[in-house]
Amino acid sequence: MNYSVLSHIIGFFLMGVPAFSFFLIPQKSINTILLALVLITGMFLNFLYGISESIYLPMRMPRILNMLLIFFHHTIYIQFLLRFPELKYPKLLKRIYTFQIILFVLTGSFYTYHSLQADLYYEFNGAFYEYHSPLANKVYIVGISIVILSYFVTAIWRSFTLKNHSAFLSYTLLVIGLIFISILPIIMTSLNNFGYISREMYNTFFSLGTILGVFIFIVAYMNETTDRTTFLFKVAGVGFVSFLVVFNIISYIVLREKEVEWDREYNKQLPFIIQNEYRPSELEYIYELSPTGIVHALYSKKENLTILNTFQREASELYSHDELIGKRQYRSEGIFTHYISYLFLNKQEGTLYEVGFSYRSYRQEIHKTTLKLFYLLLFGIVIFTLGTPLFLKRALVVPLKKLLGGIKEAKGGNLDTQIPVKVHDEFGYLSQSFNEMIGSIKDSREKLEDYAQNLEEKVKERTRKLADSLEHIQKLKEQQDGDYFLTTLLIKPLSANRSKSDKVKIEFFIKQKKEFSFRKKNLEIGGDICISQDIDLKGKRYIAFLNADAMGKSIQGAGGILVLGSVFHSILQRSFTSEKAADVFPEVWVKLTFKEMHKIFESFDGSMLISLIFGLVEEETGVVYFINAEHPWMILYRDKKAEFIEDELNFRKLGTSGVNGKVFISTFKLEPDDLLVMGSDGKDDLVLSENEEHRSINEDESLFLRNFEKAEGNLKKVYEVICSEYELMDDLSLLSIRYTSKQPKKIEVSEDKETEILNQAYNFGKQRNNNQVIKVLKDGLEFFPNSSKIGNALIKSLLKLKNYIEAKEFSKEYLHVNPLDTKAMLKYAYSYKMLGNLEKAIEILERVRSREPSNIKNLSLLIDLYDKAKNHKRAQKLAEEILEKEPDNEIALKYQKIGRKV
Repeated sequence: MNYSVLSHIIGFFLMGVPAFSFFLIPQKSINTILLALVLITGMFLNFLYGISESIYLPMRMPRILNMLLIFFHHTIYIQFLLRFPELKYPKLLKRIYTFQIILFVLTGSFYTYHSLQADLYYEFNGAFYEYHSPLANKVYIVGISIVILSYFVTAIWRSFTLKNHSAFLSYTLLVIGLIFISILPIIMTSLNNFGYISREMYNTFFSLGTILGVFIFIVAYMNETTDRTTFLFKVAGVGFVSFLVVFNIISYIVLREKEVEWDREYNKQLPFIIQNEYRPSELEYIYELSPTGIVHALYSKKENLTILNTFQREASELYSHDELIGKRQYRSEGIFTHYISYLFLNKQEGTLYEVGFSYRSYRQEIHKTTLKLFYLLLFGIVIFTLGTPLFLKRALVVPLKKLLGGIKEAKGGNLDTQIPVKVHDEFGYLSQSFNEMIGSIKDSREKLEDYAQNLEEKVKERTRKLADSLEHIQKLKEQQDGDYFLTTLLIKPLSANRSKSDKVKIEFFIKQKKEFSFRKKNLEIGGDICISQDIDLKGKRYIAFLNADAMGKSIQGAGGILVLGSVFHSILQRSFTSEKAADVFPEVWVKLTFKEMHKIFESFDGSMLISLIFGLVEEETGVVYFINAEHPWMILYRDKKAEFIEDELNFRKLGTSGVNGKVFISTFKLEPDDLLVMGSDGKDDLVLSENEEHRSINEDESLFLRNFEKAEGNLKKVYEVICSEYELMDDLSLLSIRYTSKQPKKIEVSEDKETEILNQAYNFGKQRNNNQVIKVLKDGLEFFPNSSKIGNALIKSLLKLKNYIEAKEFSKEYLHVNPLDTKAMLKYAYSYKMLGNLEKAIEILERVRSREPSNIKNLSLLIDLYDKAKNHKRAQKLAEEILEKEPDNEIALKYQKIGRKV
């Protein structure tokens, strides 16, 4: 008996005990039966391996039966793998299994026939008799490799078809176990047969790999099977398998050390045997090889001519291989006689010796140690078999049965049951928790019975309380609705469309989120407002507009727009009644209005914030002057296409504390039939989808553009489009401005024609024919009245000729048609400056500054004008503004020096 035999004994128990246990499971599934068959065939495999390696006789049948059983053993795996955890592909299983059985019959017949004809020889590394049949071995390896590959590939494919995460993990463990059980032995067998590894290494890998693979296989199955196994069965089973795996590893270490000790001991004896004629009983022969190449026997119990001839034949090679000195070698004299030999080199004389010992004595020595380990194994199995149930019965089984018994009692309706807690471990904690749970259920049932007995009285009492509460709530609701009603009465006249213009059409749509009823009237209240009103500034008709969204819901938002509407209407009224208030340009009016409203709301200290867009539309030209204070961007609807005309946030909400910065006006020129739309964020804050767990809110601002295009610019229709697909979250207000002037649309300027006119004027200018320059440019403007290049060239030419009066008059006419041409406004102001009207020039440039606060050229001109007007303080402030933007600006730096002196 050696390590290989002991490992097969361990494998016998490792597969036999679980197989026997699986057969004892009541109402077991077909998967459990198949796994038990796999383990039983594996058990007999280990038995046959043990027989062939433990009996020192030339036998071939155990080996042949062993190899056939290995083949059959692997054909069972496909049955198990395609049925676990359930059979889904019966046709595939039948085809693969039929193919494997046919392959088994053909390969097994061929292998058996050739193995019976082959010569026997003793395989020292495996410690068994083997037959020499390379062809049979190759055919066998190919056949069983096909079988293993077929079910291994099937197993990998099957694992990826499992959708259950737990089943997938268990199946993956089965595949890993198969690698150790089947793939690794095939690889090691091939390497051994082709001479790449020794039989000893093969046996080691085979024994450890098979045991580890079976361990993984059994654990994976026990964790996933639905058969009615007990907790004790699983714990004991895993513990038993773990014990055998650990014992196998310990046995390998002990017996491997014994092998090394054997070699070390006999290498120590070699000098005494050769030089001192020490002759131990296990010594069989001593052969000497002299430096001259002569071989003779110094000592020999038998006439071993085969070994002597082998030693003599290898003599020349042995001298050149120092690594063989002291290494174990195996020698055979026929089929029955075997030896273990060692080489010894006398370096002084140059003589090489081979000393042979009885192989049987070696087997007996290893057998003694292995037998002790075998007895220890049996003792361990007995202790584990008897001790584990006794230990687990008190530690696990008894507490578990008591807990299950208590659960059955409670399930049967006995809520007085209590589980005694003797040990405060995990089961003690579970038992204590169970007792507390039963007590809680019992109390709840008693209370429920009490409720059932006094239900009618309790219902009456509860109904009376609810009626009282409802009556109180109804009174509060009526008071609240009354407050809402009064507030809506105050807001209604403020949110009015009072524009009567024929050229600029204003439309509102307001839908407040909060709805209420008061005295049979259905009303709304919220924080959105729209206002429009015709006003006159500087003798021109403008339409003032406002769309705002106050912070807060219902009454809070309504309070905000009540204040805002009152303030805005107050400013409008002042513009009607005060000539001074009406004698301002639109930029100034918008700027002053914004500052006044912001100052009022700032006094609320952040508790009342307003987002809004407001401004003026010039009735005659369609120019829009506006400010956007953190309101959704304004939209232009032109040629059935909606797009934003803004792309950045310039001002915070009205009432935002600590806001510093220059107030400036945005402008936009409307073309005939253009539609300008603004609205509160209620148009964007939409519920896209909603379920019990998730609410999806719109974050795409361009969604409203698409909805507006669907509605073809109709405000009421766009509301219907939104409500048909989404749910509103907030108040919704929309204000549209349609420019319906009958003036002809802007003529597109031809660049080639424009360039031709400018070149023609330039050529006349070079000839100093100034009259022709003016004529060419004026004629050009008749064709292209909106051409900025031609208009500015004409004004520049008039200024160059110092014809300031005509330059002023023409600038006024040109800006009446093109009020947004900043370059022309600068020249217009220059003409007033040269005419000595500094106040008018400053007024024009301040308008430019209201639109473009960062225009350095305009600021520089203002510094010069304020300096000439003796307003040095204002000039100094403008110089500081320039230096904030351009620290190296020469004009500002120069004025700072002059200003300090002044």
